[in-house]
Amino acid sequence: ELQPINYFFQTIPTTLDANGDSYVELLGMISNDQINYKPACLTFKNRTVYNFEILINVDNLFPSSTQATVDLNNDLVADLFLTIKHKNTPKFRVYELPITKMTLITEYDPPPNIAIYHLSTFADIDADGELEHILPVCMNIDCSDSRIYVRDNNEWYQLPIQFGNDLRFPSKNEFPSPFDQIPISIKIADYNLDGYPDMVAVMKESSNDSTVSIILQNRACSTDNNLHCTYNRTFIPQADETSVLAARNTTVAVFFDVLEDGYPDLLVLLGNSKQNFKLIGFQNSLVQDVHFIKVMVLSTFSCDTCSHQNKLPYGNDQPGQSIKMETITILDGIKDYWIQLSAVQMSQSGQLTLELPYVIIGLGATPNFVEKLTVAIPPNTQSNQLVRTYTQMIPNSQIVVVPSPLMNPEKWHSKLFLTPSRMILHTGIALSVTLVVLSGVLAILQYREKIEDDRERKVQSQRFHYDAL
Repeated sequence: ELQPINYFFQTIPTTLDANGDSYVELLGMISNDQINYKPACLTFKNRTVYNFEILINVDNLFPSSTQATVDLNNDLVADLFLTIKHKNTPKFRVYELPITKMTLITEYDPPPNIAIYHLSTFADIDADGELEHILPVCMNIDCSDSRIYVRDNNEWYQLPIQFGNDLRFPSKNEFPSPFDQIPISIKIADYNLDGYPDMVAVMKESSNDSTVSIILQNRACSTDNNLHCTYNRTFIPQADETSVLAARNTTVAVFFDVLEDGYPDLLVLLGNSKQNFKLIGFQNSLVQDVHFIKVMVLSTFSCDTCSHQNKLPYGNDQPGQSIKMETITILDGIKDYWIQLSAVQMSQSGQLTLELPYVIIGLGATPNFVEKLTVAIPPNTQSNQLVRTYTQMIPNSQIVVVPSPLMNPEKWHSKLFLTPSRMILHTGIALSVTLVVLSGVLAILQYREKIEDDRERKVQSQRFHYDAL
């Protein structure tokens, strides 16, 4: 039986594994009297509150902001990312986990002169093996100047995206209730599976006064595209996704692998002021045969009221798991290019961020084996290096990692599920057609030889034999 929580949250809390025990904790501005709210973390055991821990050296969390568990110092150990309130403006801090340790790693300010801050997200957008902090913002109150910043090498860069005069981030009051109370966020996934994560954002079209889903494809920034390259990557709005653009009054747009084929599809929630909502899906329009590796890391939480306790403890999907892939592929026309791609499984889960509950890493058009796949889970009080490396992973497969026993990564369980690619189907069709053609040629040759044999027998039977005289 579920027990009520006798605590109050100022905003939607963030779920995370703050102490590495495979139980989910709640983090946010919490109070037990609805008057004094403090930045704190609720830990649970046996479906009840186990501990109420106030975050040290943190005065206030910035309202409607990002709190996440994500590796931001490239050591494969999940860190705690907080957006704190400092002089009525946000400031970003990164702490070491577990939460009982809370050692400050770094602290930095957002870009200057920003009017509205949207939710942050994290992705390895330049495929360098390190996660970047991505921050969508509005430079003025009406959001007519919408931008996306990325933090890389301890500096902020404005992504050179050409939204044009017609596209901007919508204001929260332009959404129907209850979405007018939820901060805006962009969603990340490798939509075309080329190894570079793409984005989808809900944006306002000023020309027809409606909100639409805009897929932003990750491309290398080049002056050939008439761009002022402030960063080495850019995101191009996909005008050819006509069916997606035709869905008006969009409130939420997220990536999800609906068909479980490794291709991220798009789910869009449409709604109006009368609160008539409709969920529609768009299948990934990718036609070329590309490859991927799909990773899901579960917790080791086991149900103490379930039967068959001797079975493998399949836990729940949990935020903050770090994943790193290393392999050889063809990238940007370079053959035998060694790449490192980092990702995080659900860095955040509150405020309708709706990140993928797994990681899909695109491998491009080369069906090479993945040389190394490294999985790490959030640290606990006993160890901060809970890491397992898998080698020679088959492309177009999904690996489900169950980190049990928790403290012995070499004995972690993993399940591999293969997804046949279109190349296998095309190869089978080509082989079948070849066999049919060869069978037809052999049948024709056999038939002609039979006719020739019959003709020779008839000639032989009509020939006059002098030996018979």
